[in-house]
Amino acid sequence: MRRPATRSAAPGRFTGASLALFAAIVALGAALRLDQFALQVLLDDEWHAVHQVLRRGPALLLLELGQADYGIPLGLYDWALMQTIGLSETAMRAPMMLCGLATLVAFPLAVAPRVGRAAALAFALLLAVSPLLVAYSQIARPYAITVLLGWVAHRAFVRYREGNRAAGAVYAATSAFVVWMHMVAAPFVLAPLAWAAWDAARDPARRGEQVRRLAAVAVPTLALIALLLGPPLVAQSQAISG
Repeated sequence: MRRPATRSAAPGRFTGASLALFAAIVALGAALRLDQFALQVLLDDEWHAVHQVLRRGPALLLLELGQADYGIPLGLYDWALMQTIGLSETAMRAPMMLCGLATLVAFPLAVAPRVGRAAALAFALLLAVSPLLVAYSQIARPYAITVLLGWVAHRAFVRYREGNRAAGAVYAATSAFVVWMHMVAAPFVLAPLAWAAWDAARDPARRGEQVRRLAAVAVPTLALIALLLGPPLVAQSQAISG
């Protein structure tokens, strides 16, 4: 007779050998990302933010989209570096590295209760050795932040749908920040709103309740995006066509 899973051996928790293997996988991913990290020099699109902060202060950076989409938050961060500890390759890339390392830990832990230890460990290994994710962690571009916070937004939306009201605020804040950081990520982070609207349309019995819950998170999310991106879009509408 199969014995029921205990709390210490729950299929969605890393314990014992699985925890040791998970730690080894995270260490492998961290080693790949940190290898020669402090020795890198700026290349290609990484120079866009440098050009911006050398010519503009914070007020103008808030209104500058840039046809190369350098990312307003990263521009402000780089400007702050220049005014304080100094602009360097390592400091410019530090937020992306931190997000890349956080992804190695957070994503497998998030999916383990749903898919089980074995699948979560396989997922962790794929994250660790992914050449694209390694590169995202090492460059001064917003992609590693977009990956991490984009999935945080999705997870928060699921929690909100399960009844956690605070998760709705997390979804609104992270979605708005991701879109402000990297506008092309908007379809990804806003997709849960479209899915929830479709779900409400298919359920006439609970449509009113679901629409109210959807509006309670959609309105502040879209308002935050409009607040952050409205001024630069008005000031530089030609950047979109460019």
